[in-house]
Amino acid sequence: MQLADTAVAAPAGAYHAPEALAYDVATAARIMGVSKATVFNELKKGAIAAKKFGRKTLITRAAIDAWVANLPARNAA
Repeated sequence: MQLADTAVAAPAGAYHAPEALAYDVATAARIMGVSKATVFNELKKGAIAAKKFGRKTLITRAAIDAWVANLPARNAA
């Protein structure tokens, strides 16, 4: 007996852009669920690594993932 393919096709006309390698501060803040001020504070503390492209600050997806991984664990109450 063969298992049916469970992959669901995207709706016609749907376009899924590839994930970006780096984000500006505003986009990174949205992804992280925090404010831009928090992102800038974390950058200043060195808790998030960033790259510079001219005057633009770019935060890689890997840096966001590392920041989340380094957050303290929430203990069950």
